[in-house]
Amino acid sequence: MGPFLAGQWLSLWADTDAVPEVVDATGFIGAMDGLTNRNPQFRYTLAAPGGLSVAVSLEDPEAEGVSNAGLGLVGAGAFDTTSSTPPLGGIDRVPDVIARLRIDQGWGHAALSAVYRDQKIVAPTAARINKNSWGVEASGHLNTFGKDTLKGVFMAGQGLGRYMSDMRNVASLQVGPGINSSNAHEPFAYGGNVSYTHFWTGSLRSSANVGYSRVRNEDALITSAAVRAGLDKWHVGGRANLIWSPVPQVDLGVEYFVARRTVESGIHGNLQRALVESVFKF
Repeated sequence: MGPFLAGQWLSLWADTDAVPEVVDATGFIGAMDGLTNRNPQFRYTLAAPGGLSVAVSLEDPEAEGVSNAGLGLVGAGAFDTTSSTPPLGGIDRVPDVIARLRIDQGWGHAALSAVYRDQKIVAPTAARINKNSWGVEASGHLNTFGKDTLKGVFMAGQGLGRYMSDMRNVASLQVGPGINSSNAHEPFAYGGNVSYTHFWTGSLRSSANVGYSRVRNEDALITSAAVRAGLDKWHVGGRANLIWSPVPQVDLGVEYFVARRTVESGIHGNLQRALVESVFKF
């Protein structure tokens, strides 16, 4: 309603104008993906002269966590894949706060975003942990030749967790011996995604993109070798596609996607995937 938004919608952190059109829209390495970017939220957007806009969003504060085994925490030693902190005795009382400054011009757009996260754990022993996390993101697109575009997203932060959503095993809060704030750590993570879209004709186009994401887990805190060994360390990948719209309401596409995931133990796995799509737009 006007400048106000209330309800479940794409997170303000997800700059959908800075990622390419793809056949498989469920993940962009180094950028927020299409699976986890819908958050319950309250948002206000102020449109200013000259293509400037400022937006602030209060969003659902679902954090992630991983702890050492044997700490007396609920679910100790297990990573919580549900994007919330209950297995760690976690509580969410303060919404995530996201702010974005954006400019739109004939050449494209540029945006600068920031996120603040308040993360708390209450252990069965009544010990309490409280950590403040943050992140920054630069994103945008540049119109190049004809309808072609160059797009990019770059982010870094402490305890990013699901905001770098291709790395769901990035625990935004890691807990070591002692179950107190001095033995809790929000790992530093960073990543980026760059893409180029080329229009062969008015209805035939291709996008190619590459992405990278990295998390620095704290060795001194994660003393359980089994827990630490399975934590994500870095991801890298890329894709290329060809999409045809014989009529405006229909997209027919093919895509090839490759990626590599490496965990802290050094074990890595490769992914190769070929996809096709047929989409009718209502």
